[in-house]
Amino acid sequence: MQGFEKLSKLSNLEELNLGGNNFNNSILSSLAGVSSLKYLDLSGNRFKGVVNIEELDMRLNEIDHFVSPKGLQSLKNLKELDMGRNRIDRFVNSKGLSNLKVISLSHNNLSNSILSSLGGLSSLKSLYLEDIGLNGTVDVEGLCSLKNLEELYMDWNKIDKFVNSKDYIGLKKLNALSLHSGIETTDATIFLQSTFRLFPSLKILDLSHNSFNQTMIARGSIYFRNLENLDMEETILNNSSSQIFKPIISLKKLSLSNCGLNGTLYDQGRLEISTNFFHGQIPIEIGAKLPKMLYFNISRNSFNGSIPSSFGNVSFLQSLDLSNNNLAGGIPEHLAIGCFSLEKLVLSNNNLQGNNHLEGELPTRLCNLTKLRLLDLSQNSLYGKTPERINQFATFKEGSYLGNTFLCGLPLNKSCNLVESPSLTPGASTENKEDDNDFVDMDIFYITFVVTYIVVLLVIVLVEKLMISCYYFVIDHLP
Repeated sequence: MQGFEKLSKLSNLEELNLGGNNFNNSILSSLAGVSSLKYLDLSGNRFKGVVNIEELDMRLNEIDHFVSPKGLQSLKNLKELDMGRNRIDRFVNSKGLSNLKVISLSHNNLSNSILSSLGGLSSLKSLYLEDIGLNGTVDVEGLCSLKNLEELYMDWNKIDKFVNSKDYIGLKKLNALSLHSGIETTDATIFLQSTFRLFPSLKILDLSHNSFNQTMIARGSIYFRNLENLDMEETILNNSSSQIFKPIISLKKLSLSNCGLNGTLYDQGRLEISTNFFHGQIPIEIGAKLPKMLYFNISRNSFNGSIPSSFGNVSFLQSLDLSNNNLAGGIPEHLAIGCFSLEKLVLSNNNLQGNNHLEGELPTRLCNLTKLRLLDLSQNSLYGKTPERINQFATFKEGSYLGNTFLCGLPLNKSCNLVESPSLTPGASTENKEDDNDFVDMDIFYITFVVTYIVVLLVIVLVEKLMISCYYFVIDHLP
């Protein structure tokens, strides 16, 4: 390729983008002399070779196979290799890639055998094997030499379970495993048992968008020693699946959105279990047990009881969404005092499947939540005056308080001078009170009308008598 040999004169060149062309292997010899090169983008070409760089991006090429020849020294400085979205069906490695930290072979035509070809990548920390044709029982023995591996991505495959040889001791540094839409089994028991046995140090596990609807989990059969983040969002689960969460004492974040679950809530860390069928009461000591919780969303379930005042102990809490449940009682004053990091507070029912029945006056110290950006207390039975319109509370619109009949004050179009507290007439319903007010108004109208009518009649009679008297007076004094 003419002209490219002059690139070697650019002794300080570190980044070169040649993507989206039709270059082939012949250009590689021209790039070999660019010793300072750290990043090279050759995506969208027709390469079938290698080049001496620290980061190699060869996505969207037409590579049929990749071979790293034995003794190859030109790749000794290679740190990142991205060969995603090609047509690779074979990967043969050698010690030439021993310093590689990150490799992506995602979206290629590989199979389970790829794992045995990765043994020489002893420095590898991140491995991407998304959508490469992994299926059925996957033997991870080929990964045993990857002692420094920290992240493993196997999304969009069809894995049934993991197996290994007797001598396999597990990837002790692996802390993140992603299997988003990557599991082809309906029974989570065997799968989870094999996963945590082979990857004992996992802290982050993504099992979202899968199906475990035939799971029968034996209590205490799965041990989560170090797991902190479990994502099962959009994963089909049955009722017994809730048992798997009981022994996770290390968990900080759990996402079970739209899983079709029902059952009771177990004390967890950072929770996202909206749009399910959980029921029961929120543990009263939840704030004491989870003092570092940041995010708590149990909306669109069937929880009942009151809001625990122990939420006020969670000073780091940023988002609290308890909407669309069957909660009752008032908003704890301690919540307004202690949750000074709160940015989102949603306690409404939104006329969806649940109905909160929160009642009582709003906490006087609600204005202390100076970081609050979103407030929704609508569709409840709260009464009294809305919080003083200072700081961010001056920005909240009428929608934040709508549906609370006896709530008054700005931004509602209802003056507190005209609102009677429901506590003054505890036996009357809102509807009766409105009817009573209408009845009193009609009484006043009728009384006023009658008095006015009588006064008018008296005036007419008086005027008539006066006119007659004047008439006869005039007649009597005529000459």
